[in-house]
Amino acid sequence: MLIKTDTTLQQEAKELFTEQMTIFQYYDSYRKQYDEIALDCYKKLVGYKEESEADRLARERGEVTRANLHIPRTYQIIDTIRSRIVLTFFGHYPYVEFVPQPTHLDRFSLQLAEDKARVASALVNEQLKKNNIATRFYDFVTSLLTFPAGYLGVGWRYEQAYVKKKVPAPEIVQTAFGPYYTGKTVYQVVENLETIWDDNEIVNIDYFDFWPDPKATDLDDCRGVFQREFVTFDELMQMLEFYRYLNEGNIYIQDPEELWEIQGTSLERGRDWRLSETGISSGVDVFINATDMRLKRNAEFELLHYWENDRHTITVNRQKVIYDGPSPYWRHRKLPFIAATYERLPNQFFGMSAVQIISDLQEEENTIHNQRTDNVNFILNKMWKVRRGADIDESELVSRPFGVIHVDHPDDVNEIPVADVAASSFHQQNIISTIMENTLATPPVIQGAESGSRKTATETLKMTGNAGMRFDVKIVLFRELGLNRLCMLMDMNNQQFIDDRRLVRLNLVDTVKWRSIDPGDLIGEYDYRPASPLLDPAVNKEVRREQLSHMLQVLIQMGVPFVDYHRLLEEWLRSFDIDNTEKFLIPREQWMQMQMYQQMLAQQAAEQNQPSEVEQSENAMIGRAQGRRPQQERPISERASGVVR
Repeated sequence: MLIKTDTTLQQEAKELFTEQMTIFQYYDSYRKQYDEIALDCYKKLVGYKEESEADRLARERGEVTRANLHIPRTYQIIDTIRSRIVLTFFGHYPYVEFVPQPTHLDRFSLQLAEDKARVASALVNEQLKKNNIATRFYDFVTSLLTFPAGYLGVGWRYEQAYVKKKVPAPEIVQTAFGPYYTGKTVYQVVENLETIWDDNEIVNIDYFDFWPDPKATDLDDCRGVFQREFVTFDELMQMLEFYRYLNEGNIYIQDPEELWEIQGTSLERGRDWRLSETGISSGVDVFINATDMRLKRNAEFELLHYWENDRHTITVNRQKVIYDGPSPYWRHRKLPFIAATYERLPNQFFGMSAVQIISDLQEEENTIHNQRTDNVNFILNKMWKVRRGADIDESELVSRPFGVIHVDHPDDVNEIPVADVAASSFHQQNIISTIMENTLATPPVIQGAESGSRKTATETLKMTGNAGMRFDVKIVLFRELGLNRLCMLMDMNNQQFIDDRRLVRLNLVDTVKWRSIDPGDLIGEYDYRPASPLLDPAVNKEVRREQLSHMLQVLIQMGVPFVDYHRLLEEWLRSFDIDNTEKFLIPREQWMQMQMYQQMLAQQAAEQNQPSEVEQSENAMIGRAQGRRPQQERPISERASGVVR
C-alpha cells in the first residue's frame, strides 16, 4: 500500500467521489427507464390493484363500490414455470459435476485430472448445499420471471465468532489433602474463537439494488456495475480491516469516528420503494437517531460497490469514498455476479420478464371478471323506474326475500332491465386465459389442472411435448448464463482462497467416505455441467424412466461389456425420485471386485473346457424347461425300429 499524507488522501477521495457519482448518475438514468415496468410487473405478481378516487369516496360514504378483484392467473403461470426450472437444476443431489478440459496429458495425468475434478465438484456441491441453493435459486428465478433481470452475487465469506460449547473435563474436588480426581467426567462450558464460515457465499441481489452498464449486452460486456448493500457499523469496520489485511488498495477512512459524521442519512433499500408503492412501509429506522451507542452501532450504512473486472470502489451513504483498489477476486478476474433474464432481446442487457409478456392480458382478464361481477350485482340488485309524483316508499324497492312494493297504479314502478352477459364473459375469459397459457407454454396439463376440452392421450402427449421443447430452450440458456457461471466463480474462489487442508465428503450417504485434501488438489481447469440430465420434470419424467428401463434391458440381454452399469443403475433409480441411490446399491469398489471375480471364474472355466457357473445355471434352467414339455405320442403302427406293420 502506498503511503500518502492526509491532505493527498482527502483530495484523492474527493476526486474519486465526484467520479463515482458521475458514473452512478449515468447508470441510474438508464435503469430508471425500466423501473416503472418492474414495479408494474411486481404488482401483477402479488395481486395489488389500486383503488380509484371515485371508489374510495364511495367507500368512505358507505356506498356500494364496483368490483376491483385481481385474478391470480399470472401467479399460477409463474409458479408453474418457476417450479419446473428449480426442479430441473436442483431437484437431485449432487447438483453439478466437473469434467477436466482436454489437454495433452498422458494416461496417468488424465486419471489425476479426473480425480481432481471429482474432488473439486464434491466441494462445490457441499458449498451449494451449505448456501441453501434451492432457496437462493428460487428467489433468483422469481426475480427474472418478474423483473427485467435477476441477479445473484458470488463471493468469499470469512467469519469468526466466539462460540460456547460443552467440553469434557475431569472432575476434581477439593479435599483436606488437596485436589482429588474422582475418576468421573464432567462437562464445562468453554467459549473459544472459531471460524464459522470460510467458504463461498451466494446472495440474492434485488433488481433495484443493481445498476449495469448502459452500453453492455451482458455481464462480461460491462465496463463496470454498481451494487448496493446495507451493513452495520461493526460489519463495515470488519470489511475495512479485511482490506487493510490485503494491503492492496487505498483506504480513505483513518479514524472510525469519521463514519459517524456521514451516518444518519435514511436511505431506502431497493425493495422499500416497491413496497411503499403497494401500501407497505418499513417506517423510520429508530437506530439512526439513537443516542445510546449500543443501539446506534446497529444503524445501517449504505454501501455502493463499483465493480470492474480488476477494480473495486466503495462509497458510503453517497457522501464519501472509503476504499479504492483492485478486485479481490484475481483468480477468475470477472464480475462476481450472475445476471439472467427470462426472454432475451438481441444486444440488450435487459430483456422481457414473463410477467411483462402477459401483463396486458392479465389486465383484460381482470376487467372482464370485474364487469361480470358488476353485471351480476346489477341483476340481483335491480334498479327501478318510479313515476314522478307516485307515493312510493323507496325502502320497499330494496331487494329482500318476500318483499312487497305498494303502488297506487301499475305504472308507478317499472323495472329497468339489465342484460345478463355472464355466459359471453366466461367464454371471453377462457379465451384470454388460453392465450396466456399458450404464450408461456404452460397448458393446463403442465399446471396439474384439468383442461376445459377433452383430449385424447395422443393429443395430450403431443401438447406436453411441444411445451417441453420450448421449455428446454430456456433451460439451455439458463445453464449457459447461470449454472455454468455459478460453478466457475465458486471453483475459482476455492482455488484462490482455500490455503489449508480440509475434509471433503465424496460419498453422499456413507459419512465414512471423507477425504482430506490440500489446496493443490483443487487446482485445475474444468468444464462444468449438471450432474443429472436437464429434463423437464413435468413432461419427461415418465418418458425418461421408460427409456432407461428399456436401455437396461437391451444392454443386459446383449451383454455389452463396455458400459458402466453401476452409474446407469443410479440414473435409473433417480428416475423414481430416489435421491440417495447409494442406500440401494453396493459400493462401486465392491461391485468392481465382484465383476473381476466373475471374469476370473469364467477364464478358469474356459481353460479347463468346463462350463462356468453362469453357463451351468443357464443349462440347468434350459434342462428343467425342456423336462416340463409334454412328450409327443407316437402312432400305434410304428415301432422303435421304424418298421411299419
